[in-house]
Amino acid sequence: MINNQSSDKELVEILQQSKVEDREKAMNELFLRYSNKMLEYFYYSFNKDREKAKDFVQDLFLKLLEKPESFDLNRKFKPWFYGVASNMCKNEYRKIGTKNKYDEHLKNENLQTTNQDNFTINDALIHLKQEHKNHIILRYKFKMSIREMSEVLECPEGTVKSKLFYATKELSKHIKR
Repeated sequence: MINNQSSDKELVEILQQSKVEDREKAMNELFLRYSNKMLEYFYYSFNKDREKAKDFVQDLFLKLLEKPESFDLNRKFKPWFYGVASNMCKNEYRKIGTKNKYDEHLKNENLQTTNQDNFTINDALIHLKQEHKNHIILRYKFKMSIREMSEVLECPEGTVKSKLFYATKELSKHIKR
């Protein structure tokens, strides 16, 4: 029986093993739980491009639906799911490559000549390296623990702490400007 009390793990088990109608219900429940969070994650990861964020949310859930067996039932779902999303972002940044860097350079030059009275953390995220941006978003927007971030980013907790320190330092530079 699928309901809002079912655990993420139970829902993924249903996706992996059950008949079509149960799979649809399980996917709908996971979508209700995570779609808005993932939309926000992609939104800030892609410099507030809502349409691109929506496309990536849809692709993320499609990946889960097409290959539910890729989830290891011995792991927690949330860090795994964010990890898949993070990898999607990394792949997109590689694809965009130098064009994105050039566009960001132009934005940085334009920002220096505009009024920055309404400058916020969200605006500052645009100027961070992608690696720093991911750390800030996971920690402060999604309130993930260091341990959860370690699972998502697939690196030791000490590395997460170090990178988070440098990301916060870089963010503060942009906010001070």
